[in-house]
Amino acid sequence: MGFPFDYPAGYSVSDESTTEARHFVITRKGSSVELTIVAPRRIVSPSELPAATESLTDPMVEKVALTLGRANSPGPTSIQTSVGPRQAEGIRLQSLVIQREQVK
Repeated sequence: MGFPFDYPAGYSVSDESTTEARHFVITRKGSSVELTIVAPRRIVSPSELPAATESLTDPMVEKVALTLGRANSPGPTSIQTSVGPRQAEGIRLQSLVIQREQVK
């Protein structure tokens, strides 16, 4: 079974799928924005949803936090945004970039 979706020209998609879930990362060269789409490969019942969500998102959040440089950054914050007619929950990660002058 396929997983079709459209994305704008100039963006690229990498497939990081596992046996547990389909996992696509959409990026654009020269931009720090990254959109990740994760879809479990099995039906998740409402009672399983909190644990399933945690098992899929926690590793992604950890990976991004390490990439951003967690040591000098505030912790993740919960956010909500509209996706079409529905509200979606998410996590915002920020990085405090410290610029250093090179001493010669």
